[in-house]
Amino acid sequence: MVEPENLHISLSFLGETGDKKVDEISGKLDSIAKNYQKFEITISGIKFIPNENYFRVLAFDVLSPENVLRKEIVKAPIIERISSEIRSEIGGDVKPPHLTICRVRSIGNKNLVIQEIIKRLENFKESFKVNSIQILESTLQRSGPIYSVIHESRLS
Repeated sequence: MVEPENLHISLSFLGETGDKKVDEISGKLDSIAKNYQKFEITISGIKFIPNENYFRVLAFDVLSPENVLRKEIVKAPIIERISSEIRSEIGGDVKPPHLTICRVRSIGNKNLVIQEIIKRLENFKESFKVNSIQILESTLQRSGPIYSVIHESRLS
């Protein structure tokens, strides 16, 4: 299970990135963030990553209401729009937005696990306000990753 202090919504995985590249990415992220107001999202529904037949990660799906960009009405949900801009401007291994709750090493009875997870979490729903987009550094330990914020871009 991911420790509460390590929970975050993933928009892109950048991989090994040098300090100079981080400065460049930080500037681009600041430019993206200034175009968006703070918004509310909801996490609900289980995602099996990469898929239900072979999953290494269990995550909540990230849902967001349609929102208004400062200068235009956005048809796509705002979190998808931000993710698309990150993919276009910054790159990385971009996945659909998700909140990882558990990493899976091995499973005995996969179908039983899936049934239990769905039964326990199918009605889970939590909403919260998004105020910023962060660049996180992941330091791998035997016990799992430890995340540190190395840059934060505040939304308007």
